[in-house]
Amino acid sequence: MKGGLDLETASQLGALHVPVIICGGVGEASHVVDGLEIAGVDAVAATNYFHHVENSIQLARQSALSAGILVRGFI
Repeated sequence: MKGGLDLETASQLGALHVPVIICGGVGEASHVVDGLEIAGVDAVAATNYFHHVENSIQLARQSALSAGILVRGFI
């Protein structure tokens, strides 16, 4: 299942005037970046992704930063 986010549907949500958080399908850090690069998307929920030892918040964060996406710091 973790083939990536539904980017086509997410791109249509940009017309809404509410915060948009997309979820479901994140299987690698690049999927987080793909979701965050869509205009109108404010966040990507990826809880299941982080339950696997080889994945980390730091890896996803670094991938986003490498793609030029500003992300908040964390403790």
